[in-house]
Amino acid sequence: MASGGATTTVTPAPEAAAPSGWSPAAFSAYLQGVKLEMGRVSWPSARELQAATTVVMVTLILFAGYLGLLDAILKRFFR
Repeated sequence: MASGGATTTVTPAPEAAAPSGWSPAAFSAYLQGVKLEMGRVSWPSARELQAATTVVMVTLILFAGYLGLLDAILKRFFR
């Protein structure tokens, strides 16, 4: 309770109107928004993309080798 004996009542906010369904205008506006956002994206250069892909592939090969070696060791241990 607030000072002085006053009480505060909270009324819930009115619910947002649910979309009434699909409309060509809404879909067109959505696609325009997507196009605008795609233009704002900072795309990597070809060199950056190649470097990142190389890192992923090397990491994948190393983990596959590690798991293969671990599997072989555990197979011999639990036979």
